[in-house]
Amino acid sequence: MGQRISSAKSSASKLWCFINPRFASSESFTPFYGNYEKLKSQEDSFNLQIHPYELQFPFELKKEISCSLQLSNKSDNYLAFKVNTPNPNKYYVTPNIGAVLPRSTCDIIVTMQAQKEAPLDMQCKDEFVIQSIDANHKRYHSKNGATTKDITPEMFNKESCYEVKECKLRVVYIAPPQLPSQVREGSDKDLKASNNKVEQQDTSLQIHPQELQFPFELRKQISCSLQLSNKSDNDVAFKVKTTNPKKYCVRPNNGVVLPRSTFDIIVIMQAQKQAPPDMQCKDKFLIQSIVANHKSYHSKNGATTKDITPEMFKKESGYEVEECKFKVVYVPPPQPPSLVREGSDEDLSSRASGFPDKARALISKLTEERNSAIDKYKRLEQELVWHLFRKFSFMDAYAHFIFNV
Repeated sequence: MGQRISSAKSSASKLWCFINPRFASSESFTPFYGNYEKLKSQEDSFNLQIHPYELQFPFELKKEISCSLQLSNKSDNYLAFKVNTPNPNKYYVTPNIGAVLPRSTCDIIVTMQAQKEAPLDMQCKDEFVIQSIDANHKRYHSKNGATTKDITPEMFNKESCYEVKECKLRVVYIAPPQLPSQVREGSDKDLKASNNKVEQQDTSLQIHPQELQFPFELRKQISCSLQLSNKSDNDVAFKVKTTNPKKYCVRPNNGVVLPRSTFDIIVIMQAQKQAPPDMQCKDKFLIQSIVANHKSYHSKNGATTKDITPEMFKKESGYEVEECKFKVVYVPPPQPPSLVREGSDEDLSSRASGFPDKARALISKLTEERNSAIDKYKRLEQELVWHLFRKFSFMDAYAHFIFNV
C-alpha cells in the first residue's frame, strides 16, 4: 500500500508539471504535502502553537483585506512574541508584539493594504517570521512573568540573553468568499431568535460551553472546562461563584482575560458517595465580569490578576458588572473500549458455544455483519487502486505522447 501511495504522489507531481510547465524545471516547487510536513515539524519545536499554518488572504483588487492568526500557549510559562513582516508598507499587524499568559491564547490580526494590481499567477513570495521567548523573570510587574508593556524588540535579538525561537509563515492568496444567497422569508420568531443571538455575542466575555457537563461516576473526582473569550479591545476581569463551594473547586476562580484572547477555567467536582435522584443536579454557577481598564493598575492598559478583589464585583463598586449563570448537568461517562478482538469465525463460534441461544444468535449476526463490512472495504480499496492506476497511467502516457511528438 505504501508503494501505491508513493507512486500516486509521483504521478501527481508529473501531472502538475504537465499542466503547469513553468514548474517543470523550478527547484523551488514542492508539493503541498511536503510544505505541510515542514511546517508541522517547525511548529513542534516552537514555544507557541500557531493556527493556521499560513496567512490566507481572499485577494481582491483595490480592497483592504484582513486575516487572523491564533497563538496558543499550552505551557505554564509566560511567553512573549514578536511578529516580523516582510513588507511594513504592505502589511499592518495588530498586535505585533506582546505576551501570552499560561494556558491561554492571543489573536493577531494581519491587514494587507489595498493592492492596485494582482501578482503574477496569483503567487505571493512574502513570508512572516514569528519569534517567541520564555518571559518568566523576577523584575517584571507580574509575579510570574512579563506583561505586554515589558516586551521590547531588543529582547528578540540574537545578542540578548533569551533563547529566541522562530517560526515562518508564508502568504497565500485564495479566492474571495462567494456572495451570500438571497434572503429567504422568515417568521417573526426567527428574527427575534437571530436578534437574541447577536445580543448575546455583544457581551464582554463569550463563554463556551453554555453548561457544565460532568460525566458522573460514584466515588470519583471529575473535572470539566470552560473557555472565556474576550473579543473586545479591553482587559476584562472575571470571578466565578458557585452555589455549593464545598462540592466544587474552580481553578482559577478569578483573573483577567487580555484583549482578543481566551482563558481556560477548570471546574473540579469532588467524589460523590451517592447519585442524586433521577441524575438531576440543582447546583449553579455564576460568572461575573467587568471591564478592568484603570490608571491605578500596574499595567498601562489594565489590571493583572493580583489587582482583582471581590469588592470590584459588588454593585456598589462603580463597575458595570455583567453576569452569566450556568447550570450543572450530569452526562453518562464515556464507554470503555470494546473487549472483542479480531479473530476467525471458528474462534467466535467456539466462544459463543458457552452462551445462551439469544447470545449465540446475536454473536452470529454480528459476525456476518463484520465479514460483510470487511468484504465491502476490500472491494472499495481495489476499485480505488484500479481507478488511480488507470487515471495516472493514462495521464503519464498522454504526457509522454505530447512531449515526444
